[in-house]
Amino acid sequence: MEEAVEAFLSSAPSDKDLRDKLLKHLALLKEERLISIWYEHEISAGTDRQQAIDKHLNTALLILLLISSDFFASERHRREMQRAMERSDAKEARVIPIILRPIDWQNVPLSKLQPLPPNGKPVTTWSSQDTALYFVAQGIRKAVEELRSQAGVPEGLTARVIAERVIIFLEDRRILYVPYIMEDAAFCVSSAEKMRQFLTEQLSIPSLPDDLKTILRAMRNACRTFMDRVVILPAGSGPGTPVLIEALRELRATLIQQVARLAAQYHITDIDKDLASTLPTYHENESK
Repeated sequence: MEEAVEAFLSSAPSDKDLRDKLLKHLALLKEERLISIWYEHEISAGTDRQQAIDKHLNTALLILLLISSDFFASERHRREMQRAMERSDAKEARVIPIILRPIDWQNVPLSKLQPLPPNGKPVTTWSSQDTALYFVAQGIRKAVEELRSQAGVPEGLTARVIAERVIIFLEDRRILYVPYIMEDAAFCVSSAEKMRQFLTEQLSIPSLPDDLKTILRAMRNACRTFMDRVVILPAGSGPGTPVLIEALRELRATLIQQVARLAAQYHITDIDKDLASTLPTYHENESK
């Protein structure tokens, strides 16, 4: 199964109602696993807000900018627009301006991009907002299908961006850092399978550098080896099973080593603390 295209959605707080209506129109794309959508609402409590925004803005293949006077009035959203345009110019991402309300936007760099709804007619000026958002959803579907036809990767996607995507995915894998005694065999096998599938999807990207392929294959092989060992445990094997602990120790050793290689090779320093705490460099820094 092809990986869903990640979309970064940027909108002003005052446009929440229109944003939520758009998300409803995009629900089918999400159910079909054509697209995954990230926006501020996804930020969990205690997370560094700006780091989370920058991380997804720098890795999403599709960037949706919900344009209104409030969007342009926000310094933060103007910065997001500038970064989106940089990635668009570098052919690292597809950027789509979605015109929500009437605004003079034709004299900014964004104006060179094809907007939605058709002809850039603001959503609020349509006799039916549902009709306008239907056309927006259709335009996004077309863009997503074009990205997927290119193996999901715009021409300028760099190895560093792929490395960042892998690290972001692994940050949320508790199997890599939760104390051994708390781990459950069935949960661990399920998590390892998700990692294996994700790494396979990344390896299918054309023209990956050989050194990056080597790292991703080492990770994938470690997941497969772990599953082969743990899947044979008796049903109901609880946390703390010696075979599970030893298999986890080997899985973590390999994956953490490869994460450290990715971070060093591609100069990635923005790593969530739970995963970062497993890296040798983290403990070296903590001791200084």
